[in-house]
Amino acid sequence: MKQTLAAALAALMLAGAPAMAQNMKTLPVNRLIDNPTAGILQKGTFDFDMCLYGEGGVLLALNMGMLDRLNLGASFGGVRIISDASPDWNGRPELALKYRLMDETVSWPAIVLGYAGQGHGRWLEKVDPDGDSTTVDVPVDRYEVKAKGFYAALGKNYLVGNMGLMGLHLGANVNPMENDDDAGLNVWIGVDKAVNDELSIIAEYDFAWDDVKTGLSSTKGFLNAGVRWALADRLSMELDFRDVLKNRKDVAMRPVNSVSREIRITYVEDF
Repeated sequence: MKQTLAAALAALMLAGAPAMAQNMKTLPVNRLIDNPTAGILQKGTFDFDMCLYGEGGVLLALNMGMLDRLNLGASFGGVRIISDASPDWNGRPELALKYRLMDETVSWPAIVLGYAGQGHGRWLEKVDPDGDSTTVDVPVDRYEVKAKGFYAALGKNYLVGNMGLMGLHLGANVNPMENDDDAGLNVWIGVDKAVNDELSIIAEYDFAWDDVKTGLSSTKGFLNAGVRWALADRLSMELDFRDVLKNRKDVAMRPVNSVSREIRITYVEDF
């Protein structure tokens, strides 16, 4: 009788306990470096992301698993945040939305549809026709690296012998909000490879077909690579090497002569 009561009490306690949040060692890859993937956060889970980049830049982002298939997010940041100069904030906070249309199976990749308003780098302001002061002299209001806008992404994981999982990623996007800029279709590809239960390597190539008219791109496309380290169950740190091909030009239309080194810290928790 006592054993029966103990078993019943244990079952009630387990039923009332919250589900364990995703941790960094089991969390699906929901983004590469710039580009989203078909991975999503579980319902009731959020991640808080901080990216430190050039010119004292800081970008903060919060993503939440609101429903079983729906993630929502928001981000905001600027440059000269880590600096003794006045901060130069981005033009506006940005929103993100991702919906899992199809789960991954043995035969088919996972598929998501989404929207991402956050680009990367400084927010560039269009020249005022009256000659009033602006941030930089460029023909569009946008980030140095364009936001994705509306996109679709596919992802499939493969077991590579005894070497662990490898994920292959493909995506396409169109950004119709930047009306004065290229608004055509763009494509990207990417890969992530687990080295062990803590380390993984990530790489992506964005063809940047929608970023050739303004002179901010050298038409080589954007190649980014990084190393992600799960420091603890809920915390990871990432070292990224951005624009390996030196495709981006600065706002004075001079070639950028170095690869950007950036640090990203991510914390995941449930709510």
